Amino acid sequence: MEKILTLPRLGETMEQGTVISWNFQPGDSFQRGDVLLEMETDKMIAEVPALEAGTLLEILAVENAEVTIGEPLARVEVEGEAAAEPAPEVAAVSASSSSAPPPVTAPAPSAVSSTDRIRATPAARRLAQKRGLSLEVLVGSGPLGRIEKRDLPQASGVQGVSAQVANSGELTSVLQVADVRLRLFRRGSGGTPVVFLHGFGGDLFSFRYHLVQLAKEREVVAFDFPGHGGSSAPQHLSGIPELSRLLEQVLVELGVGTAHLVGHSMGAGVALEFASRMPQQIASLTMLAPAGLGPEINAEFVEGMARAETASELIPALHRLFYRASWVNEGMLKPMLEQRQVPEFCQGLQQTARELHERGVQCWQGREKLAGLGMPTRILWGREDQVIPAQHLSGIPGTVATHLFPECGHMPHVEAALDVLRVLREGFC
Repeated sequence: MEKILTLPRLGETMEQGTVISWNFQPGDSFQRGDVLLEMETDKMIAEVPALEAGTLLEILAVENAEVTIGEPLARVEVEGEAAAEPAPEVAAVSASSSSAPPPVTAPAPSAVSSTDRIRATPAARRLAQKRGLSLEVLVGSGPLGRIEKRDLPQASGVQGVSAQVANSGELTSVLQVADVRLRLFRRGSGGTPVVFLHGFGGDLFSFRYHLVQLAKEREVVAFDFPGHGGSSAPQHLSGIPELSRLLEQVLVELGVGTAHLVGHSMGAGVALEFASRMPQQIASLTMLAPAGLGPEINAEFVEGMARAETASELIPALHRLFYRASWVNEGMLKPMLEQRQVPEFCQGLQQTARELHERGVQCWQGREKLAGLGMPTRILWGREDQVIPAQHLSGIPGTVATHLFPECGHMPHVEAALDVLRVLREGFC
């Protein structure tokens, strides 16, 4: 049955949006829950999911097109009325609520092959198969790390997980540093490189939007910390000082001299520790909801992220990351639940959690390091952060620029992606 896909309301105040990119092309098949395209609204970057399986027949709203609610996005053929179930919804979280919203359920991951578990568009899968490339050695720039056609190298010849890349800013998948195997994203060229460091329980794809946008104008680098994402989990690399020394080794291996550092939460603590030790290598320091500027941290969040094995256990922790619980969806849950089937991954998270806090008090403190920094420094925070309170901004040295985003939680680079990108660009000038 043929249908016209129209733009749904993706936010309470949304009236229109601009198409950023399509993840499918005419002729591609998609499944219910697949992210068809990304939209830029007045307040955020939003994903438009498929509510039923089908085939994309024609794109009616091309990239950069402005579309109002209810206007056509594409012409699709769906499998029938029986498939058109509504997608599961998550209730919005109140800013004044001190507890997490009621959990929603998500299906347990199915028993599929490792290749099938990799998020990739049909076009990327076909091209990879044609070129004899393994999806396992590629890193995607699409939603939640989805591999897209543009992520495949222009020529064949990528073999095995040890695919390497020269300092040309191209993409690589794995970087071996001593006994640690790190998943690496490296793209772009020109200008002083920007190095992104993710937070506890996350991975490099939490900065997906900023990596892709900034790679158009300069070199960007991001990697998964040990015990996170696609990196291995040696037990001796879990505290902020140890991760700071690992960062030093990574930059040496990549041949990166001076860099802009952008860190979130635990990653911000790593960035601050490194900047205080190696100030000559840092062009600027940007910290988002940083760890180590005050004693408090939400112990229930840390332990929930570290020990959750099921959707009902993981969802309350994820809710604490955001001001609006609608950010927690099946697309976010599925890869995180799959990771938790790997014992090494769970052990690595639990070890890192022990290094982060003791009974809700942060183990590492770096507030006194701020006064001695000589590089431009910025701190960005969500006012409604439920993980690390934004009150830690109080008493920050006047030489440090601060940005406090309303209606935003612990993930300002997600909930206020456009504003964060603007602040980053201004800081790199």
